[in-house]
Amino acid sequence: MSRLISATYHPNIEVAEFICEDGRHLLRSGGTLPWRINNPGDLTARKVDGVPAPRKAKGYIGFATTRSGRTFLIFPDEDAGREELKANLKRLHG
Repeated sequence: MSRLISATYHPNIEVAEFICEDGRHLLRSGGTLPWRINNPGDLTARKVDGVPAPRKAKGYIGFATTRSGRTFLIFPDEDAGREELKANLKRLHG
């Protein structure tokens, strides 16, 4: 599988759509939201003027806004999501 370069989330059908660098699409459905978006820490993005604007998060490739209005970061793979979770915990707790 080629590298995933961007992603979107379709909240009405609960599907994460990833785009590969070669143009192919990968769809993830079922399971939990953290699994679908490779975000094991449920990391969210703050919003500025209604637009997601994370300040310190790295490695994300998209945003998943749920039907309830919460916006989560989408990562290209679980390892990237886990690394950002570790970095976030270090920023918050030293």
